[in-house]
Amino acid sequence: MEDHAQKPRRVAIKKVLRGYRGVKGKFFLALSATVLGVIVVIFLVLNYFLRGQVLQTLDAEVQRAARLFLVMQQHDREQLLEKGHIWASVPQLKAALDDRDVLNMQLVLKQLYQGELAAHKEPFALFSQAERPLSKLSSPEAEAAATHSFSDICLVYNRDGRLLMTTTRTAETNEIFNETHGHFALPDSLLSLAWTGKERFAAWNDQHGAWWGVIVPVWAGGSPFGPWLIGALVIGVRLDDMFAQHTKALVGAEVAFVLAEKVAAVSLRNGDREKLAAAVAALTATSNWAETPQPIAMARENFLAVSLPLFENESPDRVILFRSIDRSIRPLLAPVQRTLFIVGLGAFLAALGISLIISRNITQPIARLVDAAHAAGAGRLDQPIQISSRDEIGYLARRFEAMRQSLKQQMEKLTELNASLVERNADLETALAQLHRTQVELIKTEKLAAAGKLTAQLSHEINNPIHNIRSSLETALKKMPEALAGRQFVQLAHDEILRIGKLVRQMLDFYRFGQVELQSVDLNTTLVEVLESSQQRFKEYGIKVERHLAADLPAVRASRDQMKQVFLNLILNAIEAMPHGGKLIASSLSRNGFAQIEIGDTGSGIPPENLAKIFDTFFTTKRAVHGVGLGLSVCYNIVHQHGGTIEVQSEVGKGSTFTVKLPLAEKMEQR
Repeated sequence: MEDHAQKPRRVAIKKVLRGYRGVKGKFFLALSATVLGVIVVIFLVLNYFLRGQVLQTLDAEVQRAARLFLVMQQHDREQLLEKGHIWASVPQLKAALDDRDVLNMQLVLKQLYQGELAAHKEPFALFSQAERPLSKLSSPEAEAAATHSFSDICLVYNRDGRLLMTTTRTAETNEIFNETHGHFALPDSLLSLAWTGKERFAAWNDQHGAWWGVIVPVWAGGSPFGPWLIGALVIGVRLDDMFAQHTKALVGAEVAFVLAEKVAAVSLRNGDREKLAAAVAALTATSNWAETPQPIAMARENFLAVSLPLFENESPDRVILFRSIDRSIRPLLAPVQRTLFIVGLGAFLAALGISLIISRNITQPIARLVDAAHAAGAGRLDQPIQISSRDEIGYLARRFEAMRQSLKQQMEKLTELNASLVERNADLETALAQLHRTQVELIKTEKLAAAGKLTAQLSHEINNPIHNIRSSLETALKKMPEALAGRQFVQLAHDEILRIGKLVRQMLDFYRFGQVELQSVDLNTTLVEVLESSQQRFKEYGIKVERHLAADLPAVRASRDQMKQVFLNLILNAIEAMPHGGKLIASSLSRNGFAQIEIGDTGSGIPPENLAKIFDTFFTTKRAVHGVGLGLSVCYNIVHQHGGTIEVQSEVGKGSTFTVKLPLAEKMEQR
């Protein structure tokens, strides 16, 4: 079946290939070779001219980077020299140096560093250490630098050339360390410069890396013979790869620092760093650098570089700024290559189009048929097949189009059935949810009915003994003197029996609905009366009351006293939820044939695990027992016996809102 399906395509391809064996094939090959040659020549010419322009641009950019580096270097040298003069003139430091008091010297240097940090002083353009995290180091010395990451260093020498103190500050944490050993000692060749009495800039290497700084003599005065030299300060900063990368960001060119004909720091981050460092070191050792850009080659990549003295021209310490020629020319050649590729492709397509004119009546219909087959396989059935030929391919296309339309219709029917099934599932889920709610309400109602019957029977049986005990206790209290020992226990028993009687009356409220008479009740008026009677408690607890009552709220058929009881229980619960004050919001409205009363508070709220149980009989969370958990159960029973509902919404820490819905009087009469 597969070979039979692919046979028309194979036949068409063979026909096209046979067509290229004659004049059409030769013409296509000659035209293609000509186009290819022209494209190669154009590319070579453009590459030559673009390379010349890039060299001119890079020459100007490298010279600009060199000028910028010299300006910032001069600024930093002045700042570093000024810092050296200030530190060398501190009287406490001079006294400690003259007396060789190491402890006092440590204290003075630490105070000087802390003073700079407190003032957030960053005077240097190139040598700022604020953005040099060690984690960004790419050199092999990154691990060692993490252990000895000193950004600033200060060496103190006495008049005999002995290193008394080394103070360093870390780059990461700005911690200050003082040492008395010679791990950071200045080379003897540079130390001799300190005794000339003049300031000198110098760079040196030690076991912790490379450093750049200034040597400042420390003078003492006050004698008839004038000032005399008592020591020297060496203040410097570290030269590392992150320092080179920081310099690169400022001057806009790659940077390499060369100390004593060895590369101390390079700004490159990639794998060519070592090769470039070796090439720069070799050129530095063998070439007489001029302060003009010149090309250098390294690992099949060309650079344009300029060498600048780190201090004096005769010094072997150099700063090399360079830019990659190849990396700069690639972005310019990329659009040229794309353009030539597009032009070449267009030329090839043109040649191909000319050669395909004869065979287009075969290949084009087959291509459209293949595209339609791919679209149908991908589920895109809206793409019609437009082939008007009357041959075998046209017949096949028409049959395929009929199959596409039939499949599209079947898919549309299947989509409609799926949508209908989703809608029915949604209706079923809604019905199940309603059934669950009804079941919960029914269970709760049955529990309340059973509890009410049991409570009524027990209350009637308990009421008579309670009355007898109360009367006996009251008689005993009247006959007992106030000072009689044990009288307080009789009084306590009397108070407790009164509380039991109150609880019995509360439980009897469950089963008295049939004994009251329903009448037309204005819920707004009833709610206002309860609020007014509770004003004293609102003042005691510091509670503000907001009223949002609908002026046109219709009346309901209800027991006025029981509605007061419901509202009072809800208000008392709200007051107890706000022992430290808050806001009570009472509102009313009419909606969908029901009068709706909402009583909300800004109290402690109800935990989610208790929301489903707050209307259960005898459920309470109060620590001090003021009842047996019947308040909300009474409310639930009264509202449901009136044909209404009571709901609660609560969030812990924000408050609760109870909503009472009662059918309007007109709706009750219709029932």
